[in-house]
Amino acid sequence: NTAGPIEQRRAAPSPVMYKEIATPLRKARHLQRWYSYWTDQPLSPWPARYDVIVSHCPELLAKPAPLHVGRSGWNSWPVPARANETSGLHLAHASDMPVEFHSGLHDAMGTLKGFDGGKWQPFFTNRQDALVRWASGAFAVDANRVSANVGAWGCLELKHGDVFCYLNGWALTELTKGFQSWGRAVGIWGHPRRYAGRPPEENPYVGTNLTDWVESHPRVELPFLNMYARGGSHWTEMGWPPAPRFLHVMIKTKRAFVYSGRTNPLEAAINKGVIRIRLNESLPALGNCSLDGNPGEGDLRSAENFGAQLNGYVLWDSDSIREKQDSWEITLRIDESSYHPTCTVDLTPRRCQRFKGAPGGRYVWTNTLLGRLPKPAKPADTPLAVKGDSPAPGKRVQQGTAKADAHGLVTIEKLALTKGRHHVVIRASR
Repeated sequence: NTAGPIEQRRAAPSPVMYKEIATPLRKARHLQRWYSYWTDQPLSPWPARYDVIVSHCPELLAKPAPLHVGRSGWNSWPVPARANETSGLHLAHASDMPVEFHSGLHDAMGTLKGFDGGKWQPFFTNRQDALVRWASGAFAVDANRVSANVGAWGCLELKHGDVFCYLNGWALTELTKGFQSWGRAVGIWGHPRRYAGRPPEENPYVGTNLTDWVESHPRVELPFLNMYARGGSHWTEMGWPPAPRFLHVMIKTKRAFVYSGRTNPLEAAINKGVIRIRLNESLPALGNCSLDGNPGEGDLRSAENFGAQLNGYVLWDSDSIREKQDSWEITLRIDESSYHPTCTVDLTPRRCQRFKGAPGGRYVWTNTLLGRLPKPAKPADTPLAVKGDSPAPGKRVQQGTAKADAHGLVTIEKLALTKGRHHVVIRASR
């Protein structure tokens, strides 16, 4: 050895494939590849093996391909994607036991260490981030189209707006409300008083409180969140009370999201690819829409509770979004299925790539009606009749000024929309 001592370091854990299940479809094969993933801290609380499944159709796979991450629900095994013809990748992986809200465990659990000899760590999130990095190297992944299903418990993915462009699921944002969540939290983490004096990153009751985190990080860009209450979301026993507060904070801090107790036009447009969500593209954050329902204050006996919808009826044209350093523009409309033909809504550009508002800066904006989209062929889908005269296409129907807030966010308040297409332009005031 003429090179001298060699420093040896352990490589990062890497999944190893142990079986492949091929399902023939009409246009392609659907491959389900199973991997063994051996890890220890900081990816798991102790040396452990996990199953990981990557599903795709080689003949249809886009290059680069979108990646969707599916979390297991209540068990320690992954739930694979059903065999379907797809151009994307689906990665399924498992949680730890006991089921820990997909949020982490105290690393003294299952060891001879006392409580004070260990700490809480977000093992599930650490492992998931490592798997996304691995998949990005093992496959040609489009880094701007990584999404995740956040299921029921936990939603720490919301803090990872640099990784995920889109999240969908029930997304419980505080895990200490609701008799099932509270009992489980105390059982697996210990009582909150045990964490007195611990830093926030070692306190699960702080780390998983996403309402407070979102409110205290208004500048941080989040994944677009499609939050819903359906499909076994178990809001009653797992914590509806904090949900309205979280929704209020999402509006207050001007975030891009949609909430509904049922499928809504915005969610449907995203699922069909009519509206595009990418990390490297700007998108509108909507708030205080006059078409919104009332989720109440957390008491299931009041308002519409989890049956309400927020932001579900305003659609936009992804290709219409244009950015310059001093301007931003977009075309929006109300979906034809809306029960009302007009609305007002607050609009804030988010995830901007070029347009950067200056705190306290002055901006002017215009709202121009371009006309209505062609009527659909099916009579049942025809829009509601609009009484009175509508402004002529190409006519400016609204204009005003706006001042950027302390975080540089520019908001148009009470933007007027109809079922026609409205082209909105924001420019720095000269």
